[in-house]
Formats: sequence, structure tokens, C-alpha cells
Amino acid sequence: MPSRIGERAEEQWKRVKRYFQRFRDLSREGLIHNSNSETYVDDVYAFFVNCYHLKDWIQPDDTSPLRGSVGGFGRASSAFPICRDICLGVKHLVVDRPGSDLSEHRLGRRAVDFNASTGGFTMRVFVRLRTEEREAYEIAEQCMHEWSEFLGEDPESG
Repeated sequence: MPSRIGERAEEQWKRVKRYFQRFRDLSREGLIHNSNSETYVDDVYAFFVNCYHLKDWIQPDDTSPLRGSVGGFGRASSAFPICRDICLGVKHLVVDRPGSDLSEHRLGRRAVDFNASTGGFTMRVFVRLRTEEREAYEIAEQCMHEWSEFLGEDPESG
């Protein structure tokens, strides 16, 4: 049975879900610190880049019944434009994006909590908007929920 997302776009959707799981582990579940701290931030950026570019995989996939409707995905979202701006900010040195709500096109403050009993840690990463600061993981959760609904998947399924 062909995938609802499209046979070739399915590869990208699986990649988005893997990066989201890594983001969840970092922000909520906890990790053992065994890498350079910037490597963990790289995974956060990789989530937003891959999440935003899922559209670019669905549109040309001639096996996807969603290819004609995905262009409008995210327009009514409060999270997806932030995902787009983070994606563009990590891909380009200078971003001239009229209408962006981000005060900067990069991730901002980080809060790290260490658990002495497990030797693990969690890292929360924040995004500075013009009028508020939001946790990047919450934006990612919203993006994943919206993608899951658009793709006809249960948002709670991994």
C-alpha cells in the first residue's frame, strides 16, 4: 500500500521524527553528557531544518497525494513560521526576512539541568521573539502535531 505522504517523501518524514526524538531526549528525557555541548544544539537546528524542508520533499514526490496541497501547509500556524525562520537563520549568514517575529534568526538562551544521581542532563533551548521568549521544544512539538494532522497520522504515535 503506498504511503499517504509519498514513497520518497516518507524518507524525510522519518528523518524529521528521528531528529524530534533526539530533541525530546535532550529537552525532556535527559542524556548522558558524552559529546561537545554544541553537538546537542546542532541536533536542535537539524530538527528545524528537516522539519521545514519536509514540504520540499512532498511537493515533487509524484507518489504523494498531498503534493498539490502541501504548499499552503503552515500558513495558519503560529509555530511553523518560527520553524522556517530558525531554518533560514542556520542556513544563511544574513537573513533579510520581512515579517519575521524572531528578534534574531538563531536559537537563544539555554538552560541546562544536571541530575547528579543519574549523571544525565537536560537542556532547554529558547527562541527570542519580539514580544516574548518561547521554548524551542514547545515550538517543535506544535510543528510535529501539525505535520501529523496534515499527514493523517496520530500525533501521539512516534
